[in-house]
Amino acid sequence: MSHGRPIFGVEMWALILLFVLSGAARCRAPSPPLPASELRAAILRAQEGVRSVRVAYRVPMEQEPRLHPRGAHAYRIVAAKAPYYFYHLNAHGHDRLPWAADPAQQRCYVGPGGWFVENPVNRTFFGGKLKTTDEVPGTVRDEIYFLATGLWPTSGRPAPHLAPREPYVLRDVGRSDLYSVVRPELEAVNGRWCHVLERPGRDRLWIDLERGCTLLRRETDAESSGPLASRYELGDHREVSPGVWLPSWIRNTQFDYQAPTEEARRRRVIDAVIEVIESHANDMPDEQFVYRPVAGTFRLAPAEQVVPGGLDHLDFLSGWVERYSPPSRDRPAFVQHLAGLPFILLIPLLEFQRRRARRRAPPVRQCGEGVSAC
Repeated sequence: MSHGRPIFGVEMWALILLFVLSGAARCRAPSPPLPASELRAAILRAQEGVRSVRVAYRVPMEQEPRLHPRGAHAYRIVAAKAPYYFYHLNAHGHDRLPWAADPAQQRCYVGPGGWFVENPVNRTFFGGKLKTTDEVPGTVRDEIYFLATGLWPTSGRPAPHLAPREPYVLRDVGRSDLYSVVRPELEAVNGRWCHVLERPGRDRLWIDLERGCTLLRRETDAESSGPLASRYELGDHREVSPGVWLPSWIRNTQFDYQAPTEEARRRRVIDAVIEVIESHANDMPDEQFVYRPVAGTFRLAPAEQVVPGGLDHLDFLSGWVERYSPPSRDRPAFVQHLAGLPFILLIPLLEFQRRRARRRAPPVRQCGEGVSAC
């Protein structure tokens, strides 16, 4: 019986050994982690390089099918810029109604002269004065994108907190001695080696040091050594500006940490994935944070029209009703168009209110192209 050539030659075995060794090298952490003080200093330096952020994202609302139609989603555009600018658009849409046509959408502008909340569909707004060192007003201060990423470019205003006066955003974490522990080994998250920085018994952060101290994962307990309350996972980061990496998706998981049993406390009350549509950093002018009312804009409190004109708004509202009112086979077409009657009656009512207010009060200053503290 003759023996042929071996199936695996020396060259093949060498290639297999090289492949195994290279895989082991990839699985081994590249270097020991930094001490906590040096890691916090690196985080702080990285955050100082993030001067502005603007992102648009959407979140499916499929977890509550009884409350929302199929295909419903929340849509947001959020932006922040040092030292005191902030912008927040909140809208909803679904398969038949684009978010831009949501009649209940709101846009919040925060700048040096104050804050303004606008409903662009109705052309109404309200607002107030705000110091440049005051907190961002209302619930927009706790915007999920900034909580999940830990970013807070609006450095002149107080940042969101885990609890009153406790650090949470990365800028404040970098300055806090409460985050005093770094795990002895780097840990892999989504194929990236991460330092794990801990505030013992309260908060844990997985930091990608090589990509601008980017946050890839975070777990926060409800209280000191208490049950797990929230987990954020972030992935598919892109370098949108030199040294600034922003995620393409964020998974937000919130747990029922107040439940009476351990098993119930592991129940997920929120488990949603944020899909980031676009993101930018360090490229926004101040103009993007200025509210500019259009013709016919109406201030809600005190009630007055601040910009003349606005007859085109009637055509806009009529077109909105025609496009988005559900069709009916039981009613003739002219009856369907009566759905716009409330909008039509609203115009003379507002005009009557405006003229009545002007007769009772001295003339007021009208806002120009940009609103600052009117």
